[in-house]
Amino acid sequence: MQPGLTSPPPLLPEILRLNARWRSTSPALVSDHETLSWAEFHRRTNALANSLAACGLNPGDAIALVMSNSVDMAVVIAAAIKAGLVTAPLNTSILASAMISMIGDAGARAVIASPVFAKGLETAAAGGGYELPPLRLLDRGNLTGWRTLSSLIEESSSAEPDWTPHRDHPLNIIYSSGTTGMPKGILHTHGTRLDWAYDLAIALRYHSGARTLVTLGLYSNISWVMMLCTWLCGGTLFIRESFSAADMLEQTASNGITHTAMVPVQYQRILDDPAFDPEKLASLQYVMSCGAPLLPYTKSAWLEVCPGVIELYGLTEGLITTLDPEDAPGRLASVGKPVAGTDIKILD
Repeated sequence: MQPGLTSPPPLLPEILRLNARWRSTSPALVSDHETLSWAEFHRRTNALANSLAACGLNPGDAIALVMSNSVDMAVVIAAAIKAGLVTAPLNTSILASAMISMIGDAGARAVIASPVFAKGLETAAAGGGYELPPLRLLDRGNLTGWRTLSSLIEESSSAEPDWTPHRDHPLNIIYSSGTTGMPKGILHTHGTRLDWAYDLAIALRYHSGARTLVTLGLYSNISWVMMLCTWLCGGTLFIRESFSAADMLEQTASNGITHTAMVPVQYQRILDDPAFDPEKLASLQYVMSCGAPLLPYTKSAWLEVCPGVIELYGLTEGLITTLDPEDAPGRLASVGKPVAGTDIKILD
């Protein structure tokens, strides 16, 4: 008997490269300001990955992200994945002094910020006797002592980065919301993030035609669900700078959005918005609710609009259950079942 062809399973850098090869002209990222095809997304992230390495950052180094939702932030995350850097995206709604503590906790060797946050970081660092990492980058605009992302991308080659990933290499640090005390940094590796993305892409029914609307900050693990599942399948991310119910309705109707993920209060605000019209949500296939229980009356109303409502319960550390739409009728308060290939044991 002849053995079958075998090869190491691809990790995220290779998956992104293959999407650029086979889906080169399909849109990868869309915002109000620009649209990047998979080929352009690949070129831009390669150039930034190479430039960050040229700046002295090495695989395993952490970079803190204090950025507004944008195509630039998604590019930075993908570039870091390709360069072996560890992104620590920070919640931009917290105090700058708390961000400084997290930057120090992550051991960040670089910080990438939007101008609206950069000056506050400088002030908080100076006031607390801290020093920001020496490599400071702005996603747009100008500020003394900071370089621009665009200049780094323009200066560098878009050749494949000279780094080979492995499953145990760290990929990102997600900081918890601090509901159980001080926010804590949770480290994910390339292997665990990929396994997590495969599990959730199956559970949330992503596919290559997914047109995913991101309305929560890309510092949130909820947004990472959408981002990684969409990238894994070669779909399209529509990135919004912030959320409003009216904008979500308009974006879904005009762009044929198929997938999204939101917290329960967003679902209720959409139902309550004067512009609400079920026809505007007709393209939705599957939507995820998480972060808090989705109240039965809200869930029932949404199941009338979109039969593919999937409620997720889980921790950033990894435990996940989903209540599938097929199981929801009569069990609206259930936390569902473990995602495929996992099990749960409840201990007293």
